Amino acid sequence: MPPVFAATAFILGLTSLLAQVVLARELLASFFGNELSIGLILTDWLLLVAAGSALGARAGRRPISLGALALIQLLLALVLVPAVMIARGLGGGTEFPGQIIPPDRMILLAALVLTPVCLACGAQFALTSCAVGALKSGARHVGSVYVLEGAGAVVGGLLFHFYLADRLESVRTALLLAAACAVIASWLALDDRHRWRRWILGTLAVATAVVTVSFARVGYQGLERWASSRRWLGFDLLLTSNTRYGNLAITRNAGQLSFFHDGLLMFSTEDTEANEALVHIPLLEHPSPRAILFVSGGLGGALSEVLKHDVQRVDYVELDARALRIMQQHLLPALQAPLHDPRVHLHYGDARVLVRETREKYDVVLINLPDPSTAVLNRYYTVEFFRSVARLLRPEGLVATRLSAPDIYLTGARRLLHSSVFRAFRQVFPEVLLVSDGRVQFLGALQPGVLTGDGAVLGRRLSQRGIKCAFVSDFWLLNRLMPFKRDQYAGALLSGEPAPINHDLRPASYGYYLQLWLSERTPRAARLLAVLRHANLPAALCFLLAACGLLALGGRRRNRRQTSLAVLIGGTGLLEMGLELVVIFGFQVAAGYLYYQIGLLLTLFMAGLALGAELARRWSGAQQRAAGQIEPSAQRRLWAALQLSLVLLILLALLSPLLLTWIIAAPATAPVLSGALAAIAGALGGFAFPLALALYGTAEARGRGASVLYAVDLVGGAAGGFLVAILLLPAFGLTGTVVALAALGAAALLLGSGLASGRFSAA
Repeated sequence: MPPVFAATAFILGLTSLLAQVVLARELLASFFGNELSIGLILTDWLLLVAAGSALGARAGRRPISLGALALIQLLLALVLVPAVMIARGLGGGTEFPGQIIPPDRMILLAALVLTPVCLACGAQFALTSCAVGALKSGARHVGSVYVLEGAGAVVGGLLFHFYLADRLESVRTALLLAAACAVIASWLALDDRHRWRRWILGTLAVATAVVTVSFARVGYQGLERWASSRRWLGFDLLLTSNTRYGNLAITRNAGQLSFFHDGLLMFSTEDTEANEALVHIPLLEHPSPRAILFVSGGLGGALSEVLKHDVQRVDYVELDARALRIMQQHLLPALQAPLHDPRVHLHYGDARVLVRETREKYDVVLINLPDPSTAVLNRYYTVEFFRSVARLLRPEGLVATRLSAPDIYLTGARRLLHSSVFRAFRQVFPEVLLVSDGRVQFLGALQPGVLTGDGAVLGRRLSQRGIKCAFVSDFWLLNRLMPFKRDQYAGALLSGEPAPINHDLRPASYGYYLQLWLSERTPRAARLLAVLRHANLPAALCFLLAACGLLALGGRRRNRRQTSLAVLIGGTGLLEMGLELVVIFGFQVAAGYLYYQIGLLLTLFMAGLALGAELARRWSGAQQRAAGQIEPSAQRRLWAALQLSLVLLILLALLSPLLLTWIIAAPATAPVLSGALAAIAGALGGFAFPLALALYGTAEARGRGASVLYAVDLVGGAAGGFLVAILLLPAFGLTGTVVALAALGAAALLLGSGLASGRFSAA
């Protein structure tokens, strides 16, 4: 393969991965950053790249010039920065920061941002494959385009993991990527046969590279500020910055500071009553709190309220060290003071890791996290997490956590969400007290008699400790602890349909939150999720397999080689992406939301894919004659290997719950075992692509075949991502999800094998 084609494929893979990371992070900051929005963005990305590849395959029916490749590469360079700017401004002009965009608008707005970039990436892959296939020895090298694109994605993933995760300035990164694409475009243009195209495209490409590099060095700050101001129109934006965990923004309104993560409110200063309610009810429930574990959200004033009690030690846990340092720079000295108090010990990282590893014992554990709006946050509301917390409590210790509730009259999906968390909480803590303070507080203790629902007792403790509050008083406590409020709330939890207990591998509460969120914005989608939750999954999967078996039997009357290969590659793509998301979910449960480590996990997946594709390319190449033809006996071997790769992916899906259970039980092994599982899934999927390409048809057809199979692979991946993130995981949990994935893979295997008639003749 000529070096210019190899460089084009490599840079395409690197650009695609980093552009996907940059644009996804910008879109998540404009949308609601849960798995639904991630799934919609991923689905849009894969489908649009597939569309670009399909369009490129149609164009590839004619001879491809280097000028055409240079033009597509130049267009890719020109659309990257505008795409980032548009993505950042999507949330601008809303009624208030963090306003949630409905899912149907999410799909359209994400498509608006991603379409130019994705179409260019897909078309460039297709045209490069067609150009390589048209070479004299191209039949042996078409598969190398797929391998080199995967290798570029691996390098992009490593670059993100080790350098960009904490330094990712979206506009500057887009400028540098655009410069790299422009350099490749100039190289392609200089090798074009037509002199006028060579000079015009070469000049434009060199000018683009010079301008983008110049802006990346000295002018990107202005572009960053302008783009950020579009997102926060009408608000006094003090700062916006990316960290490895997302986008942090700080706004000011009449002296009140508000802190947002990916567009969602973390906390605001001057919210005194909420901070007092969060802290003083649990600490007054304990007769003498000395050691406190405080999980997240203390900088708005809650940590100061804790220190009003005669505590000896406070372990304060925050996930993002860089975000905390940035927030400190904008807080008033009075709110920064608790972090300098010798009693406060600051811990950075995932709270579940600290809870699992610490040997400290606590009188009170305060969990101040958002509702289980994502599968990641759901980890803090499960039986497994509550058991870990219970291990840290002293004999009279207690734990407090909260859920949002507009009132105590719960109905529909909100009731089921609260019921699922309540059942998990009560399974661990035999004594439970419910308190309504705008949000519903769950207080739990291991020993009877620790908790009291008597507001007068808490009032006396408040007075004895000499604590002065703006809102919390004897009367305030009596009002919050009225028995009829507890009875009404408990009655709502226990009435109607019983909710399943929330578990790590069955995130029921997250599923109900997703259903609740959809019901407020897209009621039809919410009803679909509710119906799916009550569906008989085994019966549906049996029906699917039977239908595919019948279609396969009918298909044996005709030989549809290319259709059968497309079905098998589509099924492989679906299983690959579904397994990738399952592994990420299991890794997050075990190791926490470590965004940069998840990036490394994706890199290992891509590395496995590139390695598997290269091994299959070399083996299939050895089966070809000099003219690019394959003997019938060699075709049968390639066909059997292609089927075997899909069978192994199905078996890996069925084994994954057991493997992930081991990983969760031994979290120290999570990076290694999860990485190995991701790499194996990628290798099996990557191994299938060159085999299908070798079987696709004549040597001349393989250039277009690469484009078609690549598009089908991406469509299958989009279907797998959509099903897992949006439908299967919220409705059926991890086990049901992988069983469904395995059944879909088996259906693709049955249908593809039937259409092929089991025979491959020489082309």
